[in-house]
Amino acid sequence: GSMQVGDYGNDIYSMPLTADLNIEIGRSDAFRALSLTKNLPGSFFQFYPDKPLMLSLDLEGNIGDLQLCDGRVSLDSAFDFAFSGEAKNITDPLSSRAVLRLTGLMDNTDFIKMSMDSVGQQILMPDHILCSAELYYVPDSLLGLLSLESSVGALEMSMEYCLSRQYYSAVLSADAINLRSVFPLQSIGVVSLQAEIDGVGWDFMEPI
Repeated sequence: GSMQVGDYGNDIYSMPLTADLNIEIGRSDAFRALSLTKNLPGSFFQFYPDKPLMLSLDLEGNIGDLQLCDGRVSLDSAFDFAFSGEAKNITDPLSSRAVLRLTGLMDNTDFIKMSMDSVGQQILMPDHILCSAELYYVPDSLLGLLSLESSVGALEMSMEYCLSRQYYSAVLSADAINLRSVFPLQSIGVVSLQAEIDGVGWDFMEPI
């Protein structure tokens, strides 16, 4: 990877910034890092793909207008995600803006399932999951959109969080989710639903 910062004296806001990052994390290095964060079962490492984790991205612009281009994170035979974004006025809390966009495919989730407990391992996760997500930051608020599509149905969620008030809200929509395919030991069929939640603060015993 490389990074360049132009010499613009005290005018740091117009000073050009560029970065080119390419990272490859081998299987053994990933195992060492994962073993520090969680006591994962041996089955997780058994199903973990025998390929390096790849991360690349390009940054260009300046503090007033920063662009994230050609971002990608992938693990061969497991997942492949592309991401991009932009940020405006990142040093000014009153006018800063940012957006991060992500699209990709999860193609093999066995090693993720094997990191769960015995109950979680009974879940049959679909092999191909199309994912798209957008995360927005505006002064004092975070907004998020998530969409998942697979052979068992489609799921969409929108979220909002106000930083100063600790107010949160979310809307979840499920379209024809075949739960029997996901939970084969349960007598559940196809489900469609829409659910909404909102609240203030994270002390759930305190009245709003």
